[in-house]
Amino acid sequence: MGRMEAKDQEFKAFALSRLMAGTSYRDTQAAVQETFGQSVALSTLNAWVNEDPGQAQAIGQAHLRSIAHQRVRIAHKAGEMLEEAIDSGAIPAGQRAVTYGIASDKVDSMIKIGRDERRKDDLVQQYRQLINESGIPIDELEQTYLLDKDDPRVAEINERWGIDKASLDAKVRERYHHAHPD
Repeated sequence: MGRMEAKDQEFKAFALSRLMAGTSYRDTQAAVQETFGQSVALSTLNAWVNEDPGQAQAIGQAHLRSIAHQRVRIAHKAGEMLEEAIDSGAIPAGQRAVTYGIASDKVDSMIKIGRDERRKDDLVQQYRQLINESGIPIDELEQTYLLDKDDPRVAEINERWGIDKASLDAKVRERYHHAHPD
């Protein structure tokens, strides 16, 4: 990107700190315009974020947390609105139980999704750590599937993770058949 002046570094640091706090790219763009009187392209923000993979991951996680918090706030507000509608009689007595059941199922689903996402993030982190420990170059991994490689390092990863090619193939066939029945 070339050499940046001190003011440009401040400008960049401000933008990155907003993104690290979970602020959206567009809101960060507006904050930069408001604070510094200068515009910044979304592509420039994206380039700054991706200069450091760890930073890019942290910003991605911050955005996911921000979205999750927003969904919780919306669900809370919807719950309050439902309670008010029930209390005010806007929902007829015969429909209250059904309405409550639907709302309750939605909340339970949202909680389950949150748990699944945390578990998935933990598994991804563990897998990245195993890959880093294996010494297999990332570009080599991008060119091949781990299960089809006869590399002993990959075999070790598969063994530590309990990856069995036959069972994974069966799961893929089952999902494919479920999605595309004859």
